[in-house]
Amino acid sequence: MIVALPSLRSKQLVMLAAISLVGCSSLLDYPRHPQASAAVSRLVSDDPLLVKEARVELSSLGSGAMPALRDALAASPPEKQVIILDLALAIATPQEVLEEIVAKIATCPVPAIREMVPTRVSVIANKPPSLAAQIGGFTIPDTLVALLADDSSAARLGALRALSKLDRSELLPEESLTPLFHDPEQLVRVTALLVGAERGLRFDKPGEEDAQALLTSSLQDQRPIVRATAAKALGTLEGQSVNAVPSLIQLLQVEKHEVVRLQVAIALSRIATPPALEATIPVLRDLSQNRDAPVRVAATAALARAEAKSHGTVYAPPHPHSPLPQ
Repeated sequence: MIVALPSLRSKQLVMLAAISLVGCSSLLDYPRHPQASAAVSRLVSDDPLLVKEARVELSSLGSGAMPALRDALAASPPEKQVIILDLALAIATPQEVLEEIVAKIATCPVPAIREMVPTRVSVIANKPPSLAAQIGGFTIPDTLVALLADDSSAARLGALRALSKLDRSELLPEESLTPLFHDPEQLVRVTALLVGAERGLRFDKPGEEDAQALLTSSLQDQRPIVRATAAKALGTLEGQSVNAVPSLIQLLQVEKHEVVRLQVAIALSRIATPPALEATIPVLRDLSQNRDAPVRVAATAALARAEAKSHGTVYAPPHPHSPLPQ
């Protein structure tokens, strides 16, 4: 059975408060470039030309601009805080100032602004190797873990996705992941189960039927992203998902959304029972000729795996990243 753990909301407030106070006395004295304050004033202005010029100037100032960016947060409206965040993430040093900027924006009272924090961090996490490699050592993951308990489902989902992209399981411990299996938003629930499956959690033990039932029922959700994520999670679980094969085959026969169809076909190729392989191989052959390169590449790899398994041979092609609907 999936065990619900206590809410993280109180921990979120304590953690973010602690993050925002780390090293404050030293940060006030951190060297700053004499031109930075004036440039930041232009950055948060309403003149697009001044904003563009200020962005270039502050980027060239590098770490010397970061204290001024941090100091401007308090007086800046939420939409300007996002501009500051983007530039701070691009500069990225000194690390302590970046951490404080991220933590402060993560406590913004406007949900749409908080939701942007994990989105922006995800972009950085996808840029190897320098900052992406360093970011796990920051306290930024602590801010993301705190956002897992945010009131906004978009913030929780974004934080979950960002933490999973950092590719270090200790940054998203099981005790932080497990409560999301019961999240009120279904997309958060199935995404959490997908991340759990990718981390090697098992859902085929006695009493764990809830997870399998949730993923299988999610195949009928009206939103393509939910159907695709559920299918991907079932495929990641491989042999644990044998009971879901009839539902996957049924969806494969009627699904019109191309990326959902791809994820269902890949899931069946990974579960690899004879009925699953019989149903998925013709679909994967069709998708391997798709006009979109990500779909074509993922389908080709899955097809090679499925055909090898159908002939009883061992074949382990590289697992390309397969797309999900936006």
